[in-house]
Amino acid sequence: MKELNISEIDMVSGAGLTEFLAGLNKAISNVNTALTDTTTALEASTSIGQTIGLSHKKFGLSIASGHMTGLYNALSSLNTAA
Repeated sequence: MKELNISEIDMVSGAGLTEFLAGLNKAISNVNTALTDTTTALEASTSIGQTIGLSHKKFGLSIASGHMTGLYNALSSLNTAA
């Protein structure tokens, strides 16, 4: 088995990261759009059941957006450092 040298490792360590970040950015945009739509629907909600369901959905989307944004920022800093 061939041993990899440092330059070979550096060349492949960030392989695909740019494409992954582009996909993650699109996913964040989709989640944020869903969050905005859910917030609008929640404001117009008239029944308690619908309000509860939309509140749970909004909570989940908020957490997902925050985690995805944090991951994007962390990986972006690695991508620019490379």
